[in-house]
Amino acid sequence: MRRILRYSMLAVIAAVLTVATAMFIPQRVDDQTGLSVVRCGYPVAFITQDFSRLDPPSFPQFYGCGPSLEDPCAISWPAFFLSWLMVFIVVLGVYTARQHFIRK
Repeated sequence: MRRILRYSMLAVIAAVLTVATAMFIPQRVDDQTGLSVVRCGYPVAFITQDFSRLDPPSFPQFYGCGPSLEDPCAISWPAFFLSWLMVFIVVLGVYTARQHFIRK
């Protein structure tokens, strides 16, 4: 039971980190046409957000995807799952290494 709880917590941590990458890692936009397709998320981009309503004074600009009713977005669930899986593997590796070194 403890093992299931432990892995569930690691899965939730990986999900939070995956969503945080889309919100806090800004993406570079080099021109006006690039504003309509800003892809966010790491390691695989899983959110596409449209910032074409904005009119920045110069380029390049950096934008982060986030919850906004003014800027429509689309989520690719397969890409999100792939990103989550990659982050989960890293989190699990760090957790396992930490447990290994604590025992020694």
